[in-house]
Amino acid sequence: MWDPHVAGWQPPASIVAPLSASDFPDGASGLSEDASFAALLEPAASPGDASEPLDWPLTPFAPDEVAPAESVVAPASVTKYGKPVEGVALQAEPIDAPITNQTARRNATECLRPTLVDLVASFGSNFWMRLRASSHLVLACLATFVALEWMAMRLYPGGTWWDSTTRGATFWQNYICDLGSEVAGNGMPNRVGATLGKAAILVMVAAFAPFWWIVPRLFERLRRLGRLVRVLGLASLAGITAVALMPSSRFGWLHGVAVMVAGAPGLSAALLAVVGQSRAEAPPRIAAALGGSMLIFALADFVLYTRTMIHGGPGPLVLPVAQKLALLLLLAWMMVVAWKAPRG
Repeated sequence: MWDPHVAGWQPPASIVAPLSASDFPDGASGLSEDASFAALLEPAASPGDASEPLDWPLTPFAPDEVAPAESVVAPASVTKYGKPVEGVALQAEPIDAPITNQTARRNATECLRPTLVDLVASFGSNFWMRLRASSHLVLACLATFVALEWMAMRLYPGGTWWDSTTRGATFWQNYICDLGSEVAGNGMPNRVGATLGKAAILVMVAAFAPFWWIVPRLFERLRRLGRLVRVLGLASLAGITAVALMPSSRFGWLHGVAVMVAGAPGLSAALLAVVGQSRAEAPPRIAAALGGSMLIFALADFVLYTRTMIHGGPGPLVLPVAQKLALLLLLAWMMVVAWKAPRG
């Protein structure tokens, strides 16, 4: 037999690995303590080669099962001068196990799962989007309220609590609620105008809902105060809705009760909001000044209205004047807050 070492042939350095006796278990045959030789890795015969028997077992697996990584290992052997060495085998790297559908779904879920940073960034982005949208909603509702009130005033036949002979609506003598009455002060029908007047107050309710949510942005460091403003402000919406749906011409004293129910928490929320704005708003404190001025006339109107409910009668002529001044200042305050809230 031809011996490659006798003929002077040397294997390439890339496939030669020097081994010593310490690399093999005790009792390995054909090795001595100081023996060293070149080991050539030879791949095992493929399953399709019928000329040589397989020297490693093949374990069948069901189609839905996954073979353990350690069982799918390419065989390797250590040879000396082209002959296998008994009791010695090199450990080959395991082949990766196949990926099942469950593993693929888990990996895809982990890739799509947002991190904490992504959630915080998304929440921050959505928060600013909601804040801007709320401010725009307040401004849009205020513009709609003014348009509906103007149309309701144009359609009002006439009459006030002090003079039933007047023609049309009188800005300083008619209450806002007069425009929502189906029968005007002069006894003429006012169905279309009443519908517009009620719609105007309901639109104002829609403006108050986001307004009480964004107004604490002007004093966001006072968190407890801001939460209290939101709770009281939102609680007043039920009373304002009742004021629109229960005009005084049909419900009498119940209309006054609805005004009281809406006024108490609403004025309290406005007072606390003005306090917060006066402490946190940078000069010139336009929002705080408008809110404070509005509160003066609103409180005066509330007190005079309560006195009128107790004693009866149309009340003093200054009552609708205070109401209209409070309304104008309220609209200006809400517009300034809606404009400044997204800008901090």
